[in-house]
Amino acid sequence: MDKNKYEGKYDEARYFGYLMGLRNLRKTQWEEGYKRIRSEYHIRGKILDIGCGSGLQLQVYEKEGNNILVGLEKNKKLAKFSKENLKRASLIVADAHYPPLKNSSFDWVILNHVLEHLPYPTNALKEIGRVLNTKGRIYISTPNRLAYLRTRNLKKMILGLTGKSKLDSTHAKEYTVLDMVRLLKKIGFKHLFFKPCNPTCLPNRLAVFTCFIFEVVGSK
Repeated sequence: MDKNKYEGKYDEARYFGYLMGLRNLRKTQWEEGYKRIRSEYHIRGKILDIGCGSGLQLQVYEKEGNNILVGLEKNKKLAKFSKENLKRASLIVADAHYPPLKNSSFDWVILNHVLEHLPYPTNALKEIGRVLNTKGRIYISTPNRLAYLRTRNLKKMILGLTGKSKLDSTHAKEYTVLDMVRLLKKIGFKHLFFKPCNPTCLPNRLAVFTCFIFEVVGSK
């Protein structure tokens, strides 16, 4: 991986403004979502939130129990904001591709709308596998590239399905459920569980394939 080439593509100030704008707009909605995720998947123990952004998910989890919480954020402006607003959680300024963390040190790693922003996802996921303990689990939420099948604009559909257009200009890559299965299994994750995150008229077994966002939980 060419670290210098990767770093050159990232605009820290612009992304800080973008994410803080989203936080102000959707704070209550996001807080409820974080509570649901923790309850539904029984996220407990020592938790690492990679790409923790403004620290909102960590703030919610600080109130939800006596977990050991660690946030990792490469954006120095976001990391500073997070640190000023967190009470118990630790904050590390680092890149998801190079986490300065010990082997087998976490029960859970959270990638909440982060994977699609990573230009080298395989490297980052290998590092996550390294820092998870032997029974550790990973939670990922990410936009679904097959959601483009739901548009009536044929050109937009084709560009989206082929990866030539993105749902968000900050995305490096968007995934399908099958993409995610192949990627995670290649790295060694197993017992994968997928769930669609938005209402759909399709039967549950099909909904995850064309939902706008899907969740996946896997273990080592």
